[in-house]
Amino acid sequence: MNRYLRALIPPFLFSIPRVLGDIYSSPKSKSPDYQDQALVDLVLQKNLILRDQDPSTPLDINSFSVLAAVGLACKGLGRLSVLDFGGGCGHHHLTAKRAFPELQLDWWVVETQMMAMQAASRIQEPGLSFSSEIENILTEKSRFDLIFSNSAIQYTSDPLGTLTKLLSLSFEHIFITRFPVTLDDRPIVYAQKSRISANGPGPAPLGFKDSYASYENHIARQTDVEKLLAMHLRVWHIVDEGPWDYPRFGSQVRTTTYFGFKKPSNEFPLVEKNADTAQAMPTP
Repeated sequence: MNRYLRALIPPFLFSIPRVLGDIYSSPKSKSPDYQDQALVDLVLQKNLILRDQDPSTPLDINSFSVLAAVGLACKGLGRLSVLDFGGGCGHHHLTAKRAFPELQLDWWVVETQMMAMQAASRIQEPGLSFSSEIENILTEKSRFDLIFSNSAIQYTSDPLGTLTKLLSLSFEHIFITRFPVTLDDRPIVYAQKSRISANGPGPAPLGFKDSYASYENHIARQTDVEKLLAMHLRVWHIVDEGPWDYPRFGSQVRTTTYFGFKKPSNEFPLVEKNADTAQAMPTP
């Protein structure tokens, strides 16, 4: 299975933007730039352009992760419910809809408040909804076939808390990709700086005046992440996509994909397992 996932997940060189800035420790601070109007407007505009394109337009290589997730989760199902954490203005939904035209999708995107409001007002598609809070979605949907997240959890102020919340939901499959974890014994917080044009699907529109945005990146310890996975998932697999920002971290921070199946509620342990014993099941 590992080799099939590797064929579908975007390679490191295509999926990881170049990041700049120095490591610093400020876990209480928040990144304002994801609420920046210019960034939100660009992501929205890119999504609108994508929706106007001919459906036969070749897929961007970064689309393959959502195709892998949906393809692995929808086995035999005619309808799939998805919680897309950090899904921008819904381009993952569009990709899945075009690739699986006979599959009915109930797709909930969780994004920043500004992104969710803008997307909900401009992009109205059957089966696609936006919210800035998971709790708001739970009033409509209590169980999901798939939880999907692509390069998002590390940009929350508490990635382990966010991962715990996602794993605590009722679901069948979970697919988390482009998720950096550190092999060191301490988590990392640093300022990631990139061009605004790097956000959202596809190239920036002609005439776009680019600038830089900086946002906090919180990299959790691999042992802590995999301890949580072992507590909540009955089977899970790992794909190591290679180093994350190699010039800065060398091989100590790895870009990772995790895919797994939720444990039945009666299998949850009463006490946490030791992090040293939390291991993934072998991948066939």
